[in-house]
Amino acid sequence: MGKTRGASALTNKPTNSWEVLNGELHCKGSVTDKTDLRSDLMTTDQFDNFEVTRNIKIKKL
Repeated sequence: MGKTRGASALTNKPTNSWEVLNGELHCKGSVTDKTDLRSDLMTTDQFDNFEVTRNIKIKKL
């Protein structure tokens, strides 16, 4: 799985919510009722020190 090794959805059920494009993790969003592709993401690894960065893009409807 590469960069997503050890990562899974919070519910631990298979999900198609996330994808890696150009080395970046992306949440795919929704194409139907706004709940079909959303899922929290967790990892089995433990970290003592880390930095989280995010960029959010929202499309106008």
